[in-house]
Amino acid sequence: MKSRTLKIILIILTVVLSFACFLGYPLYNWYRKTYDATFTILVFTVQSPMKGANLGVVKGAIKSCIPGGFLWLLFMAVFFYVLHKKPEGKISTYLSCFAPAVCGIGLIVLLILANKTLEFTDYIKFRYSETYFIEEHYVEPDVSKIKAKDKPRNLIYIYMESVETAYASEDVGGRQPDVNYIPNLTEIADENISFSNTDKLGGFYNCAHTGWTSAALFSTQSGVPFMTPVGGGGIWENFGALITIGDILADKGFKQEFICGSDAEFGGRRALFSTHGDAKIMDYPAAVDAGYVDEDHYVWWGFEDFMLYDIAQQELEELASGDQPFNLTLLTVDTHDDGGYICELCTDDYPVQIANVISCADRQVAEFVEWCSEQSWYDDTVIVIQGDHPARTKYLLEGIPANERTTYNCFINTVFDKSGVSFSNRAFVAMDMMPTVLTAIGFEVPGDRLGLGTDLFSDTQTLTEEYGFDYIDSELEKHSQWFLDNIVWGDMSE
Repeated sequence: MKSRTLKIILIILTVVLSFACFLGYPLYNWYRKTYDATFTILVFTVQSPMKGANLGVVKGAIKSCIPGGFLWLLFMAVFFYVLHKKPEGKISTYLSCFAPAVCGIGLIVLLILANKTLEFTDYIKFRYSETYFIEEHYVEPDVSKIKAKDKPRNLIYIYMESVETAYASEDVGGRQPDVNYIPNLTEIADENISFSNTDKLGGFYNCAHTGWTSAALFSTQSGVPFMTPVGGGGIWENFGALITIGDILADKGFKQEFICGSDAEFGGRRALFSTHGDAKIMDYPAAVDAGYVDEDHYVWWGFEDFMLYDIAQQELEELASGDQPFNLTLLTVDTHDDGGYICELCTDDYPVQIANVISCADRQVAEFVEWCSEQSWYDDTVIVIQGDHPARTKYLLEGIPANERTTYNCFINTVFDKSGVSFSNRAFVAMDMMPTVLTAIGFEVPGDRLGLGTDLFSDTQTLTEEYGFDYIDSELEKHSQWFLDNIVWGDMSE
């Protein structure tokens, strides 16, 4: 009886472990070749609002598992056939004993490989390590002390999904050997102010808790990393003590709006911009309601970037017609992971899809900037263009070390003259964008720092320059109870 029970247990283990192996390996291989995202990003995605998410990733994952699923069914058929034909024979005994052992070893190897890619042991290690770096260096924004000498300029802040400097050619500072996929962005950066980690085209490094869209928006708007508590999707109901660009500009009388081509609920973007600055949200559902987009039109994440820029032009006409200064934030989406989206404006110049999508995005943003330059309000408006984070796809980027990839940034029509700014060979991160953007439109930042960010227009060293990127990155990976108590669960009214 005991022998029979043991055999049943071994058979069950074989079924479960073999299923994990046959589906796990192709899934891991697909993920490894397609994405460059750590376990931290996956945890955030799971605990965030998922409404409006693109299901392409799920479909890709399922598709990758299909061959493994067929192989598993074949393995199961052979396994049970042998057990049925020779239930008491040596072959059945050996099979029932060795099959779960082999599958178990295979699963262990898979977990080791997956850990190398996803770094979930590092995630656990850092979650139980405490850092005091944030509380020692955090500068709380005092809205009353952030003032402008003259009338501040309007702000158009364009976040370009996954646009990094590695898409440029090597001769201008990128990592492409023969082709510059972002020639217009390169030219715009050269003609205006673009802070760089080198003396050529460059940008900011990607430190912990800033490397995905929601975290990038959060950190560049607030000057602090997006360190969230472990738990469900209610994280955006917190952050009561957070002071963002939106909060500051709302206090200064700015009219604000956020436009994206997807559902703003995804990743908590609606909460970030509506709670901090009371911005009007023009996302996919709102664009449908406003008549900008037909209700039966839905592609990729919602609507294409060329429609985003068209909507932005129409919304800008209304924003500029009022007496208030304005802050319009745009978030593109066509260049998102897994090859991007080919829209009707894309050409077929390159064999790799993402190359055509990036090239198309480069042309579109240049055309939008050109349109802005022809408007009556342009001279009183600063345009900031930046990638939200380095691309997580590996197309065109295979083999480029993470610490050598930087995110694009450019400041157009600022209150500063290019000759008077030290913009080359700087070491900075996403959090430095917050005070820098405020300074660019004419505000003075006392002490040159807000949150953990440093004004790049000043002579003050960034924390990255002072301590080194590796140290900053490792410290921000750790748990900070102070951050949770004072920023996440704090209260601005206190």
